[in-house]
Amino acid sequence: MEIQESRSRSNFFLLVVLGYYLIIFLATVTFAGDELSETEITSQVSNLMKLLQGVLTLAIFGGIAVFFGVTFSQEKWKYFNMHIPPKIFTLLLAGLLVFFSLPVINTMLEWNNQLNLPEWLSGVENWMKTAESNAEKITKQFLMVNSIGDLAVNLVVMAMIPAIAEELFFRGLLQRVLIASTKNIHIGIWLAAILFSALHGQFYGFLPRMVLGAILGYLFVWSGSLWVPIFAHFVNNGAAVLLAFYVKKGMISEDVENIGMGEDKFYFALNSAFIVVLLLGWIWWRERKKQMAIE
Repeated sequence: MEIQESRSRSNFFLLVVLGYYLIIFLATVTFAGDELSETEITSQVSNLMKLLQGVLTLAIFGGIAVFFGVTFSQEKWKYFNMHIPPKIFTLLLAGLLVFFSLPVINTMLEWNNQLNLPEWLSGVENWMKTAESNAEKITKQFLMVNSIGDLAVNLVVMAMIPAIAEELFFRGLLQRVLIASTKNIHIGIWLAAILFSALHGQFYGFLPRMVLGAILGYLFVWSGSLWVPIFAHFVNNGAAVLLAFYVKKGMISEDVENIGMGEDKFYFALNSAFIVVLLLGWIWWRERKKQMAIE
């Protein structure tokens, strides 16, 4: 996945990224000024915000990725490696990777939630907590659906659209530019993962989302197909949507959302991390073996 980006193109792209980040950051600051109450988020408001989220995700992430990739790359659509069909077994491993990463992700989320800033940054901390609380309330309202039709809408807006648009932007475009700029695959992957987490604007979920971004980054590099991280991203978001739906229906227990937590959480997290590394290594080995056979 070696690409050559001219300095001017790379600088232009990075300026675009910083510009979008500034817009999202300012919007988050404005929106998080006051804490929302449950009654303020009606079903009508929720549906409007859901539609807005889908449109903005497509425009901000998918739109700029397609524009830059098609306009400034001679490879056009092939730039994103979406023309490379993924192996079914690789997709299966990617899905298992998401499932087995839950305990370590939940543990990191708990660590992240324990973040306490110094006293002189108490204003920033209060703002961060308000923004996080508002985001949680909005997400909860998004997930409070009863019909199969509404569930399908949630899967499209909260799972399919983010999976495609965000992977186009963060892995298909940003990660490739960063790898080319730093001339280091690992640095490029982790820088893209940091931006992936930061641009979501949910500070108390920064660490687990960053790790998820890195996992998706390695899936892209080692599989050679953007469809693999897209599938893993969809499984991650889609599972959350389905769990919320069936929990609300009373068909499964709420405890399923806390996989790997409890008294043995560190044991579960350690085993989870080991399995994640093992599965990633397996994917790398399979793809490496395939490339060697071609050569």
